[in-house]
Amino acid sequence: MKKILIDGRCLNEVSTGGKNYAIELIKSYQREYGKDNVFVLCRQSQETKWFNEIIYPLKTYSFINFFLLHRIIRKVHPNIFHSPFHYSSFFKVKGCLYVTSVLDLMYRTVPNFYRKNSFLNLLGVLKTNFFIKRSLNNSDIVISISETTADDVKRYFDKDSFVIPCGVILRNYTDLSCQSGLSIYPKNSFFLYVGLTTVHKNVEFLISCFEKAVTDKMLIICGKNDGNLKSSNPRVKFLGFVSEDDLGYLYNNCSAFVFPSLYEGFGLPILEALAQGSIVFSSTGGSLKEFSDKLIHFFNPRDADSLIRLLEGVNNIQAPDKNEVAEYLSLFRWNVNFRKMHRIISLYEKNSNLCMYGDIQRS
Repeated sequence: MKKILIDGRCLNEVSTGGKNYAIELIKSYQREYGKDNVFVLCRQSQETKWFNEIIYPLKTYSFINFFLLHRIIRKVHPNIFHSPFHYSSFFKVKGCLYVTSVLDLMYRTVPNFYRKNSFLNLLGVLKTNFFIKRSLNNSDIVISISETTADDVKRYFDKDSFVIPCGVILRNYTDLSCQSGLSIYPKNSFFLYVGLTTVHKNVEFLISCFEKAVTDKMLIICGKNDGNLKSSNPRVKFLGFVSEDDLGYLYNNCSAFVFPSLYEGFGLPILEALAQGSIVFSSTGGSLKEFSDKLIHFFNPRDADSLIRLLEGVNNIQAPDKNEVAEYLSLFRWNVNFRKMHRIISLYEKNSNLCMYGDIQRS
């Protein structure tokens, strides 16, 4: 039986799209090859022991560790090494199939992604370019999570990739009619944003548009805020982290879920909001424009008027049809989409010449 090694160093981070992707990736390999044959490289031990850990304190974005990772791979001697993000290793171990997933390349498209100082930002871009170019050159198979990401990989690194979309987990929230502490936010009295407040998320733009819009509703912002985002408007509420059930209440009772991001490699919060029956206002940044315009109302993330019109007209917009939403969400199932990835890996192992990106339909 094959031995699989997955780079799980992102599992020690706070909850992010990358961390969630890695978790689902590990589960897919366990289903495909058996739990006993899948090993995960971690920086520190996980509280919940649901996979075979290999503990090694390697930082993800370190030059030194980028040059040392191959030693661990060689010691484990896996048949397949899969990195769930675009950093792999500088040296490649012979006899091991390298698979790399690219979630996004937003640092190339979002201005001053690393630093406001242009010179320091350039240094960050050059460093990341070096890591990614070498990692992709060492990869036998590259997976992109959207057509936008695949196009960026081709444009910036001249590397083809297979498009395997992410999945959405359909959660059944409990007791949605009475969540403690949230009764002060009645149904259809607020707009909702859930996510980080980093620069590329464009939340400051959302607040600005909301404050200009003629509306009596509130704006609720959920997620980590390091204090970099503030508003003196009493109708703008920062709730920070909220529980899963509280999040379910907010999704089901908001006037609309608003996602103003400048760039997303995929945009999972859009699907999560749709799954809960929310009206969704989404920017066209990055891959977000790939979602269905029959179910989602789009706006330009740099054009305030386009978002203000949606905020002011929300009472005239009907929630999406539940059957149409269910049919659309069926396209984004983790187990089904990852099965396509394992099929590609299997074909490559049989004959690498068969795994030409033009020969297998990108899904």
